[in-house]
Amino acid sequence: MIKRYNNDAYREIFEDKSKFAEVFQEYFGREWISLKELNYDKFLEFIKDKEMFIYKPINSAQGQGIKKIETKQFQSSRNLYDYIKDTYKENGIIEDWITQHQEVSNLYSKSVNPVRIVSVNKNGRFNIVAAGLTIGNGRDIQMFV
Repeated sequence: MIKRYNNDAYREIFEDKSKFAEVFQEYFGREWISLKELNYDKFLEFIKDKEMFIYKPINSAQGQGIKKIETKQFQSSRNLYDYIKDTYKENGIIEDWITQHQEVSNLYSKSVNPVRIVSVNKNGRFNIVAAGLTIGNGRDIQMFV
């Protein structure tokens, strides 16, 4: 279905989280930075006032490889920066932790409970193929399968 309904010219944008965030920056709604462009000064600016943030591998999908990183788990900003660079190299982005609407958080407050809608644009008409609400199950990151 993906090959049939998606233009290959745009595939890389949707498979590379850094490119996706860049192209859709005005809709992204949160701060992010590519690990390829990360230096210590940019990192300090990014983590300022953050208790936690998310690491996402560039080409993962459905929540795979995503890690919640809590700043208080590290002795210093430098230790945290070194951990990110040593562990993930340049493969990924870091972005703000999402604060969801209270009504959705009431379902399960220890993770983001994502709503995902799969749609198809056929001849200018959008059709919903599938929709799902993933509710937490004890982990910080929820997978969509």
